[in-house]
Amino acid sequence: CETTQTNPVYRYAIYDLATAYIMLGETDEAMNLFTSLADDSESVPDEVRYAACYNAGVIAHRNSDFEEAQDFFKKALQIDNSKIEAKINLELSMQMAEGRGHQNESNAIQSTQDDQTPQNLEKAVFEHIKENDQKQWKNSESQQSTNLAEDF
Repeated sequence: CETTQTNPVYRYAIYDLATAYIMLGETDEAMNLFTSLADDSESVPDEVRYAACYNAGVIAHRNSDFEEAQDFFKKALQIDNSKIEAKINLELSMQMAEGRGHQNESNAIQSTQDDQTPQNLEKAVFEHIKENDQKQWKNSESQQSTNLAEDF
C-alpha cells in the first residue's frame, strides 16, 4: 500500500490545486506547489513534472523574472524535449532577459550624462516616438500595396 505522499494521484491533486490557485490569482501559492512538484523527480509522474515546470516558467515570465522562467522551461524540456511551446517560451524568456540587459545598459549610459536637461530628454523621447510612427506608416503602406497587388 502506497503512502499518500508517494501516490501519483496525490501528485495530480497537488497539480490541480496549483492550477486552481492560478485561476484565483494566487500565483505565489501556485508557484510554491509547482516548484515542489518540479523538484520531486522520484514520486511525481513525468507528465505532471513537465506541466509543473512549464507552468512555473509561465508564472515567472509573467512576473518578469526571465532568468527563473528560463530555468523552469529548461527543466521542462529536460523532461520532455518534444514540446514546442516550452521551446518557444524558453526562447522568448531568453530574448526578454537579453533585452532587459540592453535596456539597463542604455539607462546607465543615459543617467551618466549630466548635461542633458529635462527638455532635451523630452525632445529626444518625442523624436523617438515620431521615428517609430514613421516606420509604422511605411511598413503599413508597403503591406497594403502588396495586398492590393495580390487582389489583381
